Order: sequence, then structure tokens, then C-alpha cells
Amino acid sequence: MGKIRVAIIGVGNCASSLVQGVEFYRHAPEDEFVPGLMHVRLGGYHIGDIEFSAAFDIDRTKVGKDLSEAIFAAPNNTYKFSDVPHLGVPVSRGMTHDGLGKYLKEIITKASGSTADVVGILKETRTDVVVSYLPVGSEMATKWYVEQILDAGCGFINCIPVFIAREEYWQKRFQERGLPMEAWLFRIAHNLVVDHLRRGSRFERADEDEAALPDFPDPAHIAEERLMMADVRAAMMRLTQDQRDVVSLRFFGGLSSKETADVLHTSDGAVREMQRAALEKMRGLLIP
Repeated sequence: MGKIRVAIIGVGNCASSLVQGVEFYRHAPEDEFVPGLMHVRLGGYHIGDIEFSAAFDIDRTKVGKDLSEAIFAAPNNTYKFSDVPHLGVPVSRGMTHDGLGKYLKEIITKASGSTADVVGILKETRTDVVVSYLPVGSEMATKWYVEQILDAGCGFINCIPVFIAREEYWQKRFQERGLPMEAWLFRIAHNLVVDHLRRGSRFERADEDEAALPDFPDPAHIAEERLMMADVRAAMMRLTQDQRDVVSLRFFGGLSSKETADVLHTSDGAVREMQRAALEKMRGLLIP
């Protein structure tokens, strides 16, 4: 099979981890357990088949640099676990819109110049899929980029809590063009919710503001999670749309219940109740 050419929107810490991870696991063996990977090969593609084609950001410390350098530029501060060779992928000036919030403005200075021709770059670089790591709250920026992605004929993976994949309007537009569009909802469930349920935690803990990350799993733990993925996916689909949104924002987006309430335009109490009900329902479906 060929390569999967991937463009990145938002060259922050998450993008840094993705780029480092692809390099770190590029030659991962398929016949043995590999810590940190659920699947070395998925859908016929090895992780080494991923290659980066384009990148967009607005920070002057990153725009114009090769992606391999930009992922380590300030204010990025995620852990460096792999060297990344020169990729020949310059970071282009992206669109700002609402992607630069109150606190980011204190540490980021926008690069000079106008917004790059995103559609042209995606087409010229033969990009297959665009991954969005825009900051939480970038609703207008996300929708603007989705329009560019549609025009360029690329697939889209949305990694932030702005609801695109669930909306019928966007679903139809991607389907009409035969393009894939995914959200990271089920990875949220498998990484965090299942671990939470397996420990038999009391669901009254939903009142806590922070959703704690699980300890790094051992091989047996990972093998068990692989077997549970189909059940988790089915259980998530039994939740109401509001409950899925809450689980997404709280466990994947890392938002507090108050921040989640702001995004969903509801009350803090309503978010806590929806999370409690969602986890309780999933526990009943997943744990005998």
C-alpha cells in the first residue's frame, strides 16, 4: 500500500507528540508487543507509512520553520522522546479567527504576513488527511479550515471539542464528496472511560473538576482493552448525544465541568449530572 500524507493544523504540544511518535515507531516490529501502540499496522497501513505533507500555525516562532524544528519551538514544552529529522515541510501562516484566546495572546505573537493559500498547499502537497490541533474554543477557525479541507478534497480528523463530525450539515458535505471525517470520541472512551470503569470507581467522583489520567498500562491491560473496544464503541452509541459530548469534553478535552458547561451552553450542575449518568450507564453495559 502507499503512504498516508498528513497535514497538521496547530503545531503545538499535541502535534509535537504526534510527529515524534511517528518517527519513534517508524520501524516498530509487527510480531511483538510494542508499548504505547494499540496497533502497529491498521487497515493495511504501518505507522511508518505516515508522512507529513504540510503544517499551519500562526505563531512567529514556528511559521517558516521546518516542521521538525517548529514542534520544539517555544511555547511548546511537551516531553521530547524522539529526535526528528528534517522533514522538508515548512510551517505555513494559518488563519487566526478565534484561535488565539485571552491567555494565548499573552505568550504568542502572531507571525507577520497574510494567511497562506491553504487549499492550494493541500492540493500541491497531495495531502490525504488533515489533523486539527487548534486550541480549545476555536470554533470559527475550525469551521473555516473545514471549508478549505473540503475544497482541497482531503479527509479530516478533528482533535478538539468543536462539534463537526456529529453535525448533519458537515456529515452530508463530506459524504457527498466521498471524504472521511472522524472525531476522537472512541479513543477517548478506550483510553480513559474503560480504565475508570474497570477500577470500579464511584461515579460520585464526577463532581471532581479534573479527570485523572490512568497509569501507564501493562501488556495484559492493553490486550484486555483491545478486546473491549467493540463493546466500548457500542456502549458509547447507547448514550444520548449530550452525554457523548460531555464525555468527550471532560475526558478527552481535559476541560473542567465548568468549562464544559460553557462550551455546551448549559449549567455546571447539568454537566455533572450528565457525566454521572453517562458513566453509570456505560458501567452497566460494560461490567457484568
